[in-house]
Amino acid sequence: MSELKDKKARFEALVKIGCIACRLIHGHWVEPQIHHLLSIKYRAMGKKAHWSHTIPLCPDHHSSGGGRGYPSVHRHPNDFEKLYGTQEELLEKTNNLLKGIL
Repeated sequence: MSELKDKKARFEALVKIGCIACRLIHGHWVEPQIHHLLSIKYRAMGKKAHWSHTIPLCPDHHSSGGGRGYPSVHRHPNDFEKLYGTQEELLEKTNNLLKGIL
């Protein structure tokens, strides 16, 4: 498969999974946005992390922060990590779920 097809397949599968935080903690599907991991380990200067280092997060968990009381990874990263785990842990859980889809 080409890299573009792999990326598209991953992103479509991430939507099927739904927000990983909502899924793991609250047990329900919420339409996600694609979140590229933030660590310097995953990204170069001024560039997003590679598409393979992505997790699905709803707007509240991704960037809104505080909506319905959920901390977001962008606005409240420490609170987010305390409640949902590190981005790396969520990436591993996401990748495990994707094994059944991709």
